[in-house]
Parts: sequence; structure tokens; C-alpha cells
Amino acid sequence: MAAALGESSLGLWLKVPPTKQFARVAQATTCPLLLLGGDASGNPMSVLREIHQAMESGSNVRGALIGRNVLYPGQEDPRAMAAAVAALVHDKVPPTNLGPVLAATRGVFTKSVVARQSLPAGTVLRAEHLAVKKPGTGMPASRWADLIGRRLRRSLHADEFLREDDLEEVSR
Repeated sequence: MAAALGESSLGLWLKVPPTKQFARVAQATTCPLLLLGGDASGNPMSVLREIHQAMESGSNVRGALIGRNVLYPGQEDPRAMAAAVAALVHDKVPPTNLGPVLAATRGVFTKSVVARQSLPAGTVLRAEHLAVKKPGTGMPASRWADLIGRRLRRSLHADEFLREDDLEEVSR
């Protein structure tokens, strides 16, 4: 590594992917390190734990350059993931305490299933009865397909969020 740096490392930052023995890497240099995010894993908590572990490896680990794992965080919202990485890196919030950070942002940027129009109790749901809208504080839009064919236990107004207790299975 020293030969690649030339005669001076003044003003040099190293971008390094986290590894199983990242602490060894961090201790092998006095240069400031920035973590690289690597391929999108689709598992936000695993990524956050990995970043946290690497950030704890030495005082020269200064930050993280996380791209694909923020843009493609599986079922999580990208803005929620960006907020969680920022809280972890800048505020030193451990991954076990990031749930509220993810949840606070998730509701604003995700969508929930709503009734497209007013529906009476007893309606067996079809796709044309439903829509998705922000905020994501109701039943997640990802549940859409599970709702088709279920019956409403109560009447819903247009744009009202569906809740699990509004639904019952239709006996066949």
C-alpha cells in the first residue's frame, strides 16, 4: 500500500470496503478511511450493522459512501435508509436503536392501501376498489395482492386507509 501512495499521504483519504477483519485494515494506516457500500444486499439492518462495526474499528474511520444499499434497500424506503446511515455515522446511533429513525421516515415516503371509492360493509374486494396513497402509515402497498378477494367487515369512505381488522376471509 505504501508504494501506491507515493512519497506522501498528506490529504489522502482511502475508500475501503468493509471486510470481516476491517479493524486490522483500520489499524494498518493512519490515513482517514471512508467505507464503501458495495453491492445492494436488500437487507438494510445487515448493512447498518456492518457499517457500525466498521465505524467502531478506529478513529481514522471517518464516514461512509453508501450508494446502492441506500438506493435499493429491499422493502425499506431509500430516504429512511439514508436517514439511518446518517444517524449511525454522524450521531453514533447504534443499529439496535435505528428502528425509530427508519419508522419516522418510512411513513412519509411510502404508500398505504386505501379505498378508491366509498365501499359498503360486505364488499368482496377487487382491484378496482383499491388505490395506494401516501403516507405509508396504513396497510403497506406491498400487501395489495393479499387483499383481493377478502371481504370488508365495515364500510369505508373513499381514500380511507384499510386496516387488517377491516377484513375477513371469504369462505369458499
